[in-house]
Amino acid sequence: MAFVLANRVQDTTTTTGTGTVTLSGTAPTGYQTFGAAIGDGNTTYYTIAAGTEWEVGIGTYASSGTTLARTTVLSSSNAGSAVNFSAGTKNVFVTYPTERTIYSGGPLGTPSSATLTNATGLPVTTGLANIATASLLGRNTAGTGAVEVLSKATALTLLNTLSTFTPQLKFGGANVGMTQASTGFYIDQGSWVIGWGIISLTTKGSSTGAARIYDLPFANTAAGDQAFVAISNSNLREGNYESGSWGGRPTGYMIYSESTIQLTWGNHGDGVYDTDWANNRGFNFSFFYQK
Repeated sequence: MAFVLANRVQDTTTTTGTGTVTLSGTAPTGYQTFGAAIGDGNTTYYTIAAGTEWEVGIGTYASSGTTLARTTVLSSSNAGSAVNFSAGTKNVFVTYPTERTIYSGGPLGTPSSATLTNATGLPVTTGLANIATASLLGRNTAGTGAVEVLSKATALTLLNTLSTFTPQLKFGGANVGMTQASTGFYIDQGSWVIGWGIISLTTKGSSTGAARIYDLPFANTAAGDQAFVAISNSNLREGNYESGSWGGRPTGYMIYSESTIQLTWGNHGDGVYDTDWANNRGFNFSFFYQK
């Protein structure tokens, strides 16, 4: 299973309620079907809209039955929850939601005004062409521990080196039977790396143990508070997450000498385990550490 985006993908559905929708399998003239553009078992960003009812989220397409599972709702006309769609025909199409925007504005190669951001706002830059010297990005000066203030030219070069990686959620170091959609982005700042990612878990699988994010772009060489991790947009809750009786929210830390994040509960620091998870859970994460 992969995460796939494509242009001009649209279909319709007459499905009602809050569950998986069945697509007609026929695209309007000039558009592609989900089957042709997204593919069986893959996930994508979707919008479902009809009248005042609308929903934007992450969906999983299945060619058997031409269905789109509404895996994670990002925003909606129902205050961010799944919409109970009424009878009638709804448009279903691939979109790029603002909740997952990486940057907007002119191309990063020659920006007139640009914003580089993720769901946690890390990092954010505005009006780069008008900055004489850039303190918007800093990195550790080798051997001194001091923060180096970068010139605008160096800052723009670093911003142009946006690379991708594929993070993996595992329980006890394995993910047997797990299905997940994940993507990550990072900027290599020399001795430091800054980045962010998205993990959407569809099927939990059978592995057990501590929940960790593997396969970050580099191993962490700094211990303690020099490695920063933040978790956001999570629908994971500690303990009885279905009834919300506990309410802890996850955070995490980089494991020294590894390219791995250990997930913990932010209210008391205990580890997150497979028993804290169910199907259809997801989150965003961001990090800043020395490599």
